[in-house]
Amino acid sequence: MNKVEINKLFEIISIEYGNFNVDADKYKYWADFLEPYSFEDVKTRFYELRNQREYTIMPPSASVITRGLTKVNNKIKFDEITFTCQFCHRFFNTYDDMVEHEERCRSVRYIERQYKRFNLNNGNVDKANLYNMPQDEFDSKYRLLLKKVQELTNDAKEKQVIENIFNPPKMSDARKMLYGKEN
Repeated sequence: MNKVEINKLFEIISIEYGNFNVDADKYKYWADFLEPYSFEDVKTRFYELRNQREYTIMPPSASVITRGLTKVNNKIKFDEITFTCQFCHRFFNTYDDMVEHEERCRSVRYIERQYKRFNLNNGNVDKANLYNMPQDEFDSKYRLLLKKVQELTNDAKEKQVIENIFNPPKMSDARKMLYGKEN
């Protein structure tokens, strides 16, 4: 909120509560507190609170008014969002950003499941680190995990899938695996 909007809010509060007086200290406190929020959100919240029994005589404080409100710089601009990650439901402005994130997100979720499944590192995964590390470092750690899963699993099909990741089969062999014939 800017100074004009804060003054407008004070006018509204003064009309509703005749005993609401503003001195320099109160103005600075409220201005500092309200600055990161939108005027419309604060005004709407004030009107909601005004009708509650505990605020019939004295107005709610700035901290009460802003409790639970989203700061302007944390708000998502929905008119700019066009794509959503199907795994974590995070929003993206471009398709390419979403695809890049989704690939990492899918891999991080797989890593998390395998850590729990095989009790690696007591099932604990530093997901934030995995999301933020450079792609080449991530790929290296992912391949190490695949080798570990290949060693630990008892599932022959899973072992074969991982083997095919490391050593992709020829097209004719892939057709045999998929269709049982060489067409």
